[in-house]
Amino acid sequence: MTIAVRTTGTKSAVITSRVFSAVKQSLDKATSAEDVLVVAVSGGADSMCLLDITRQIRRSVGKVVVCHLHHGVRTDGSAERDMLLVKGYCDGCGIPFFYRRVDVPSIVEETGKSAELVGRELRYRFFNEVGLCYGSYKILTGANANDSVETVLMHLIRGASVDGLCGIREVNGRVVRPLVGISRKEIEAYVKGNEVPYSVDPTNLEVEYTRNKVRLELIPYIERNLNPNIVNTLLSSIQSFSEDSETLNRLTDRAYKKYLLRDTGKERVFSLSLLSEDRSIVKRVLFRAVREVLNTAQFSFKTAMIDKLLDSPLTDGRTRQISLSKRLKVVVSKGKIAVVLE
Repeated sequence: MTIAVRTTGTKSAVITSRVFSAVKQSLDKATSAEDVLVVAVSGGADSMCLLDITRQIRRSVGKVVVCHLHHGVRTDGSAERDMLLVKGYCDGCGIPFFYRRVDVPSIVEETGKSAELVGRELRYRFFNEVGLCYGSYKILTGANANDSVETVLMHLIRGASVDGLCGIREVNGRVVRPLVGISRKEIEAYVKGNEVPYSVDPTNLEVEYTRNKVRLELIPYIERNLNPNIVNTLLSSIQSFSEDSETLNRLTDRAYKKYLLRDTGKERVFSLSLLSEDRSIVKRVLFRAVREVLNTAQFSFKTAMIDKLLDSPLTDGRTRQISLSKRLKVVVSKGKIAVVLE
């Protein structure tokens, strides 16, 4: 299918072509014509750029719908203006528009979770509920290359393995992020050059949020004083980290299957011969077992506890164990090493 790409000048044409091609290649790779594309649109430049291109690509094939979530955080009327901007664009293009308002501050107060985590959980719950109404669907979000770099820096500051330094994945299950290889500057150039309406969320300028501190203070400091090309430098590193992570995951999967003796809902038991593998693989096998018995990827604990256990003489026949939480333990006994949820 041939698609006419709008341009308003030589430089704008080059950027438009690059951004458009990136989205098209991503959709061709990660979606099918049968998939309904649920586009998450806040009204910002990223999501409006994604919606504008997706609409053009899917003009004559497939279906596009839009979800817009009001988080209940802003009380100055700007959130309502964002909603009206997105709705107006959708109405003008004949795109189904789904809107929901939630109260993130109240849920944060009730649960003790961070506002970022609560917002994310509510967004994806909303997107999936809409998608399920259509059957086969994919969720598109406007995460870009700068977001990926910010994520890596945040993980590095908090502490992370190589898996945490791989940035934002382009495809993760039903979620597709076609702009993850495109910089924020290119996206802003696209929307301005093609006269796509967008808004600026004032909370993105508040440094009380960790991501905003990284975006507004840390990265500009690095650009001014250490590396003016830090975003592209880290994007290159992310590619290398991702390749290393894929290799380690393959080796981990092989070791997991080779040494697994018992697999029940509340425990994973491995032969102590697992210890013959490289230490990094042993730890990754145990971390995977922890995630599986808890049925979550969100559990965090001090990896030093696992290191302390592995530093012990585990083949002397004595029983040893460490507690990762009140109910979760790693036990070494009788030639076995087990992750147990009590």
